[in-house]
Amino acid sequence: MNKILISTFMLFLLHSHQTLQAQCGNFTNSIIVPAPGTINQCNDTPPSSSATICADFNVIFSNGNASFYWGYVITNNGVPNTITNGPINTSQPGSYPNIVCVNVACGASITFFINSYSNPNGGGSLCNGANATISTIPFNPLPIVLKSFNVSKSGNVNELFWQTASETNNDYFTIERSGDGRTFDAIGEIKGAGNSTEEKHYEFTDENPLPGINYYRIKQTDFDGQYSYSEIRSVRHTGKGNVAISPRSTDGRLDISTDMESYDVALYSSAGQEVARFNALAGHQTVNIEALQAGVYFVKVMSGTESETVRVIKY
Repeated sequence: MNKILISTFMLFLLHSHQTLQAQCGNFTNSIIVPAPGTINQCNDTPPSSSATICADFNVIFSNGNASFYWGYVITNNGVPNTITNGPINTSQPGSYPNIVCVNVACGASITFFINSYSNPNGGGSLCNGANATISTIPFNPLPIVLKSFNVSKSGNVNELFWQTASETNNDYFTIERSGDGRTFDAIGEIKGAGNSTEEKHYEFTDENPLPGINYYRIKQTDFDGQYSYSEIRSVRHTGKGNVAISPRSTDGRLDISTDMESYDVALYSSAGQEVARFNALAGHQTVNIEALQAGVYFVKVMSGTESETVRVIKY
């Protein structure tokens, strides 16, 4: 699953407790087992190949004789591996704490357990109710580790390049573009590698960039339909007549970037009515449309026989 992140080692000591009590012969046996917390190390960028989890076992009794065993089961690729420690003799009243830290591979799961028995030397009858089992969730790695993502202008097109360090259940990439950095539209799709531990290189060419600033992001989709996003990259692209108009969503300022020596700017409502005009402009200019009501407008830059029109949102 998802989700697209330098990793610091994360060790979670566990805080919530489960207490179980039972009579076994002539003593009371309490077992306190902290519930494992969620481990994020597998989801860092770059991810670690494993995560560390700790549990704090504690057997407390006031009188009597018993023994207890603690351990854990790690299940990786459907194969369980059980580790048991014990018996620990509790023939003397008191508290018997023990902390265990386990290294768990990303994608595996772990279950902690503790069992008490009536024989202080090990074995005997299992003390009813004096046993605890705590299961954790699997430690799933990121679907992809994105090593780099870059966008650049090349002539009349924009080129996107990205590189993955590894991929897990990665179905495909969707290339999304925006003119304002908020609303994105899909403009292309590239098949992913599925599962890979090798570096993979991808590229995409936007042959019809928007005039002005183009914002891009990569959407990664798993085979099960879950998805995550890359960071956003941007590049400024001039349109016909070497004109760039930005931003596409504004509270009242429009930047016109061009090398034309003389041009006019007209704004039209969504109904086609001209609502503002700026004449005899040259080079880079900023026009103010604060007086216009919020809504969708079309900005047209005209110079001789050349013109460029873009859609903007005034809020």
